[in-house]
Amino acid sequence: MSEQSSARELLLRSLDLSLLTSAHRYDVLDKGERDRSVTELSGLFFHLAGILGTDLFIECGAKDARSSRRARRRLNPRRIVAFEANPYTYRRFAKANAAPAHGVEYLHTALSDEVGTVTFNVLQTADGRPRSDVQASLLRRQDQLATGFAETTVDATTLDHFFAGDTSERIALWIDVEGAARNVLSGGTRLLDRAALLIIEVEDRRWWGEEQWLRADVASFLYERGMLPVARDFQSRYQYNMIFVRSGLLDTDRVRWLDEQSDDPAAARRRHEESIPLRRYGTPEEFGAAAAFLLSPAASFLTGVMLPVDGGLTRPL
Repeated sequence: MSEQSSARELLLRSLDLSLLTSAHRYDVLDKGERDRSVTELSGLFFHLAGILGTDLFIECGAKDARSSRRARRRLNPRRIVAFEANPYTYRRFAKANAAPAHGVEYLHTALSDEVGTVTFNVLQTADGRPRSDVQASLLRRQDQLATGFAETTVDATTLDHFFAGDTSERIALWIDVEGAARNVLSGGTRLLDRAALLIIEVEDRRWWGEEQWLRADVASFLYERGMLPVARDFQSRYQYNMIFVRSGLLDTDRVRWLDEQSDDPAAARRRHEESIPLRRYGTPEEFGAAAAFLLSPAASFLTGVMLPVDGGLTRPL
């Protein structure tokens, strides 16, 4: 592994551990509390999308397109596109999403890494009928093989191909594709290079076989696209949702821009700085210096340590 790859993996692992500490806010053994974490993460996603001024919202694995309709109400972007590959699910919700008031392009199309057709796997009932209300995917979930799947051929596109002519500058994505993150993300490298924000369901177990990307694979791929994880929920132990934000939106220029959106930018900056014990914003150079130290021989006897570089904002218990 190269030094650059090692640094990337160290950074991503550190971010994973940092996000895991948010579990203290929930009783993760209680389903109601886990559901609350999902609801709060969703709310955070839409809050961030509103701050960023989203002009294109894409829902991958839309099912009933609920998130797309919420985006219309909360964000009102220039364009909303929802992709649903399951034909039985699509037929069930197509009419409801056809209303012009929703302003949603609800499409019966699979997102994959190639344009053409794909085989889509829909879980069957005990008597062999395909279901419209359960997990369905480009992949087959290995612990459901005994139940059986109905195979259906679906038209497929890629994010890059479908949005090739779209000039949107502030793109937000909602991705819930049941183990098929590799297929969807690999077909959208150019679009993801322009994305500002996304939320994606990830897994820590290979329930969908060797083709499935796990959370670490997803995070590494998105890091190469300039996106970093900033929050997660606790939907279940090995399957949960994560928010990624373009790293360029986290620098001091972006912080200044956010301050300027208030009625009194100077007062907003003072208020934010007063919440930091050192009473000022950090600089990119200070973050870089801390990272350089952790990667240097000078830190060779450090292990299992989280180093908050936040001017004392993180309070000890």
